Formats: sequence, structure tokens, C-alpha cells
Amino acid sequence: MTKMMTLQLDESVMDRLTAVARTHHCTAEMLAVQVLDDLLPCAADIAVEGEADWSPAGFVLLNDAA
Repeated sequence: MTKMMTLQLDESVMDRLTAVARTHHCTAEMLAVQVLDDLLPCAADIAVEGEADWSPAGFVLLNDAA
């Protein structure tokens, strides 16, 4: 499942993102997805850490996102 998200970035941040994306031969959007994926823990790790705070629907959402 893929969901869409819109980010509003400062012009300077977008310029840096675009410049780095060019060096990696990809788009700024692809680089942003990769950076977020690398930074965010997997859904299973989040579920273990905060198990009492998550509803079953929350677990499904995190697993779908992973």
C-alpha cells in the first residue's frame, strides 16, 4: 500500500535536497523517501516500545507502512 504525503520545505532545504539527489542520480522525492525510511524505526520496534499506547488499528497501520 502506498499513501501520499505533501511536505512544505523551506527553499534552502529543498535546494539542498535537490542537489544531493542529483549526486545520487535520483529525484528529490525519491531521496526524501529513502532518508525517512532510513531514519524511522520499523513498525515492530515501535510496537514493542510503546505497546500499551497503541490500538490494534495502530499496529495494522504501522505494519502496512513498513
